Amino acid sequence: MIKHYDINSTDNRDEALIARAVQYVKKPLWAYFRPMIRGTEHIPEGAGLYVGNHSGGIMTPDSFLFGCEVFEKRGLKDLPFGLTHVTAIKAPLVHQIIVPLGAIKASHQNAHKLFQQGKKVLVYPGGDIDALRPFRDKDRIIFEERRGYIRLALREHVPIIPVISAGSRQRPPPKGRGLKESLC
Repeated sequence: MIKHYDINSTDNRDEALIARAVQYVKKPLWAYFRPMIRGTEHIPEGAGLYVGNHSGGIMTPDSFLFGCEVFEKRGLKDLPFGLTHVTAIKAPLVHQIIVPLGAIKASHQNAHKLFQQGKKVLVYPGGDIDALRPFRDKDRIIFEERRGYIRLALREHVPIIPVISAGSRQRPPPKGRGLKESLC
């Protein structure tokens, strides 16, 4: 039986599932992407708003890489709930996976509920515009006029914690050449 979650509830997150996901997902993600994640020791205590750029296209490997590292280094208390676009959070099968991992429908009301509980929230203000930007803009963060996260943080009196994803939009090396050769 497929479970359907209330996408506005702050009670859907499943710590045991998160721990299993980190255990099984981290190794292949690290092997493929070879990320360098720095600065988790600077995450402030209490409620906070992680603000990131979206560099994974329609997938979000950056979210999983960041989440694995925060969970392992800081625990569930600093692992953010992800404010998620309603289209993504309601998608069949995706819904059943991301909601118990901490996805919640994107809204200021849901962020407010989480901040009141001392939780952290992750937003990608650029959303689809930033995630699907052209290759020529690979080194830019494109939020356009999406500035609601600033008003949210100011109104809720929570710190903005920047999360920057860089390097995931590099062109592959020319055919028949290794990465090292193509960069020389």
